[in-house]
Amino acid sequence: MRRQHADYYLSFAEQTAQEFKGRDQVEWVERLERENDNLRAGLEWAVETREAALGLRLAGALWRFWYARGYLSEGREWLARLFALAEKVFYTPEYATAVYGAVLLMNAVAFSILALLLIRHEGPESPLAKAFGRDYKGKLSLVFYIVAILAAPFLPVVSLALYVTVAAIWFLPDRRIERVLGVGESA
Repeated sequence: MRRQHADYYLSFAEQTAQEFKGRDQVEWVERLERENDNLRAGLEWAVETREAALGLRLAGALWRFWYARGYLSEGREWLARLFALAEKVFYTPEYATAVYGAVLLMNAVAFSILALLLIRHEGPESPLAKAFGRDYKGKLSLVFYIVAILAAPFLPVVSLALYVTVAAIWFLPDRRIERVLGVGESA
């Protein structure tokens, strides 16, 4: 019975992942929120029964929801538990790609936390807060890393391409802080 439950919510989450890109995104997020306990039960069943493949598919379908609701820590915990089940996965390029992505993601999270704390310390109207603005570069990096980690078991080449894309984005100089503070301008 619990297998049927997990299969149903896997199907639901995968359908939602497709719909999440459309104009009814808010409605789908609300539906996922209402079903969150059932989704967690499906993930828990996957962990208890060592159904890592089903659990990883379910987690892969939920990443946008976790991101939209700020459940990134919970998502990371589920992924850690599911990857720990997949003992044979440890020696594959796909696993190495996912672990590499997890390290990159934690760096991006650390950068985001540091920026948030600095802005909170300096104040929301400070030059630093204005320089960071909405930090699309940082947010896009987080999203790319999450997608890459979730894609790694199935499409490691896509994961590597996303890692390279983020590296290229950050390789380009970001002059926001210098521009706002007037550093490097000739007198």
